[in-house]
Amino acid sequence: MVRYQNNNGKIHYGIVDGDEILQLSSDFTEIVSTELKYDGVRVRYADVKILEPVVPSKVVNFSWI
Repeated sequence: MVRYQNNNGKIHYGIVDGDEILQLSSDFTEIVSTELKYDGVRVRYADVKILEPVVPSKVVNFSWI
């Protein structure tokens, strides 16, 4: 799973498949809930800018024992 920016400046999530990315129309909350919606678009991995997985870029994890 990646978050990326295409040549038009739009930001998407996608699933890496070899040297391509299968673009998703799912938003972050849907992805976390494993509701993946493939929108039929494939882009070349080399043609996009890979971004941090989430905004803000810092993820803090707390573990309760």
